[in-house]
Amino acid sequence: MRNNVQKVMDRGERLEDLQEASDRLNMAGIEFREAAKRAQRRAWLQNVKSRIIIISITVTIVLFIVVSIVVKYA
Repeated sequence: MRNNVQKVMDRGERLEDLQEASDRLNMAGIEFREAAKRAQRRAWLQNVKSRIIIISITVTIVLFIVVSIVVKYA
């Protein structure tokens, strides 16, 4: 009888430990998800900045060429 009671108590302790580990893992998952979202936003913003810079350089070059041609034939 004592043995059974001890086993039940041990099982309860193990279940509590398992619940604590599960809670920690859940929190770690939430933190990871938030960090991944922040990283994704940073990468998206960097991509947008790069595209804006490339488009600006391209437009500047095209304008320079067009102005040069207009001035040459004007």
